[in-house]
Amino acid sequence: MLPRETWERVKEAYPIPSEAPQALTPESQAAAALIDANPFSPQRDRAVSAADPSGQGALRFAPAAAEPQFAYKGRLQLGARQRAVMEETTAGKTYFLEVGQAVAGFKVLDIDEKRVLLSDPQTHEEVAVPLTSARSP
Repeated sequence: MLPRETWERVKEAYPIPSEAPQALTPESQAAAALIDANPFSPQRDRAVSAADPSGQGALRFAPAAAEPQFAYKGRLQLGARQRAVMEETTAGKTYFLEVGQAVAGFKVLDIDEKRVLLSDPQTHEEVAVPLTSARSP
């Protein structure tokens, strides 16, 4: 077994710098902002403010895209659980949703064979999305 190093030996080998921290420059502030930015945020698309066209000042988030449009494609029954197959046509994404889940700011209230009932949490307005294609036997 190797002998343990003492704390004094470590402090001698790796001294703590005693100089004062340097003032932040615009470049280091920009680097710190990049490090703090969340690359997985859904709001990562940013636009430069109209008040600061140079882009050197604060950035603001881009305005939201058009109102999402949904298409109800069908329903999956997995035992006692059911899921709605919803397509957000504005983004071209498909979701498999259960009651209580949210998609693009809307909450799923009910799933039926012919429609899905969504709720807008901001306005509390209910939106019924009908089945887009009925399959003939």
